[in-house]
Amino acid sequence: MALRFSAPRLCAAVLVPLVSFACQSGPGTRTLAAVASADPLPALVAVEDEPPLAERIAAKAREVEAARRERGYAKTEIELAEMKRETELAAGESAVQGAERELAKAERALVAFELSAEASRLEVELALERAANSLEVAETDLAGILDIYAEEKEARAREEIIRRHRASVAFAKRRVEIAEIQKRKKLDHDLPIERDGLRWASDKAQIALAKAKAELKHTQLASDLEVTRKTDAEVALKQKIKDLEVSLKRLRKSKNDKKSDKKSDDK
Repeated sequence: MALRFSAPRLCAAVLVPLVSFACQSGPGTRTLAAVASADPLPALVAVEDEPPLAERIAAKAREVEAARRERGYAKTEIELAEMKRETELAAGESAVQGAERELAKAERALVAFELSAEASRLEVELALERAANSLEVAETDLAGILDIYAEEKEARAREEIIRRHRASVAFAKRRVEIAEIQKRKKLDHDLPIERDGLRWASDKAQIALAKAKAELKHTQLASDLEVTRKTDAEVALKQKIKDLEVSLKRLRKSKNDKKSDKKSDDK
């Protein structure tokens, strides 16, 4: 480790013994200049603080450059984080809009179904009424035919006519049964299943919309936090650079002051 001495104290420590030595010497002794040139003490005077200070200045300058590079990286990271935030927010907003459209579509489908369900109910009820009316007509016709041929047991084609009317009644009864089955199937099975499916689709669309909104909010908060953290880091680096530059400036000033002091001592 290099020895460090204050310039005034070092000069006093060296010159005082020299002067004392010169005063005590006789005429045959060496002069002060000769003693100073021959004495090993000037080697100690030559030990200065310049090399360590220069190294500190160089090291501090390297710290400044490294901090500047880090700040450049930090600015780039902020730009990347902002681009990522814009992209993710745009995707999130698009997802929310898509979910809103799906929900509106599901709700319209449910409304349309209720209208068509009412029409289907009226249709099956009308078909049942028609079948019932046809049965009533067939039964009335059969009753009339039976009354007509009640006293004409020997009339030609009597049995054939009665058979045909009885067949019509039987067919009419089957149509009524079919209409009743179709009504029950439509009202108790088909329409409820379709209604449940559409309601489930509507509920699912509502859940999807809520999820999309929550994810958008999460993305917004997370991306804002990331940008804020990177911005804070960049600000901290900016302050660090400022502090390092001040420290470097002080070191350089100290070096210049020492050079000035050395020149004054030499004179």
